[in-house]
Amino acid sequence: MYQTPVLAVRMNQTHIVVVRETIIHVYDVGMKLLANIETAPNPRGVLALTSNVESKRPILIAYPSRPDRGDVTIYDLHSLVEKRTIPMHKERLKVLQFSPDDTLLATASETGSFIKVVGVDSADTRQWHFRRGFSSASIDCVSFNYDQTQIACSSTNGTVHIFRFPSSGGELAGDGSYADGSPPSPAGGSFGGLLGGSPTAYLSSFLDSGIRSAATIKITPGLHALCGFSRDSSRVFTVTSDGKFSVYQVDFGGRGSKLVQERDLLMDGRKMQVNEFMPHGILVNPQ
Repeated sequence: MYQTPVLAVRMNQTHIVVVRETIIHVYDVGMKLLANIETAPNPRGVLALTSNVESKRPILIAYPSRPDRGDVTIYDLHSLVEKRTIPMHKERLKVLQFSPDDTLLATASETGSFIKVVGVDSADTRQWHFRRGFSSASIDCVSFNYDQTQIACSSTNGTVHIFRFPSSGGELAGDGSYADGSPPSPAGGSFGGLLGGSPTAYLSSFLDSGIRSAATIKITPGLHALCGFSRDSSRVFTVTSDGKFSVYQVDFGGRGSKLVQERDLLMDGRKMQVNEFMPHGILVNPQ
């Protein structure tokens, strides 16, 4: 059917979206072709599709705008037009995820130091800047809870971070304050332009940038993992590429977590390719 590999498939109750490196195919659920969208090279097949089809909001997709940095295009599948383009990261995009009500978009770049969240509509000025860590990491999954007061991310570094949304927005790359975690550039390209020329003050500004995680979950380093919340947000689920489904009770007071349940999804020792964590279930491919 296709002359080049299919890199990703996304589906909701009304649309099926097939991602190839330089083109996106949009179908209805009966596989009638609705649109072919030419894109910049997207070798990872990064794309997000809104899922709240019962709302009056349009069905949207988000995908990388450029091959060399983390700009995002939001495209309206009802009117079949680009809605807006948002500069999010200096590095290329790794993960995109819409919130359950489709009003927010979370992004992570290939460096994985920050999770950034922005309002989808151009009139929505909400934005947050969450710091995952200071070292680079490969982010596998970003997930909102149901009422959008928390967000979680998993990486191959062996940690799932859970963040709480503050009452007001934070700094976001592209608005002139930060660029993928870098603090404002000091005058003359040195420490001298920031806080009286103190290197210690400059370092403190860098370390404090971004909202830090409220709790963490430790998983086996090197494994790919998906993460998601229970409906009441009291527990976090993970599915790891060794075939384990785990449930954790989050302890915000101690900034940690407690494993309360674990089971093997595959009992015959096969490897598993984790594909997608959906709001109502988990999709995996045994290999």
